[in-house]
Amino acid sequence: MTPFASLQGVVFDQDSFTETGAGAINLHVQDESTNSAFGVVGTELAYLLPAGFAAPLMISGRVGWAQEFGDTERTASVFFDGTPSAATFTVTGAPVPGNAVVFGAGLALAAPGFELFARYDGAEGDGASVHGGSAGLRFVF
Repeated sequence: MTPFASLQGVVFDQDSFTETGAGAINLHVQDESTNSAFGVVGTELAYLLPAGFAAPLMISGRVGWAQEFGDTERTASVFFDGTPSAATFTVTGAPVPGNAVVFGAGLALAAPGFELFARYDGAEGDGASVHGGSAGLRFVF
């Protein structure tokens, strides 16, 4: 069992862009910048399972609590060509959870020179959920 803690800071920058071909309803999206400060504390459990391969199979699981210290809303300011540019409106995207439980599970088979792995990670909280997975073969030379 291994406790862990992390803090991540990210700045998201979106350039402005304009739709074309719709005449008076061409959409203009203004540039935006959003800051995020995300912290996680939790614990990870790992077990090396002798599976009859050249190396043991590592099974791991983690659970923790995450806190978003920055703005949890993702917005864009937009306007249409047929309106004055001062007549902007705001489109709000999916919110980022301010508090969430984070969890994950993984399998890894490591031998000298390579690692075969699969991982699932997720977060649930404040009316939002995030899920992702990865798998691959990593060579070390």
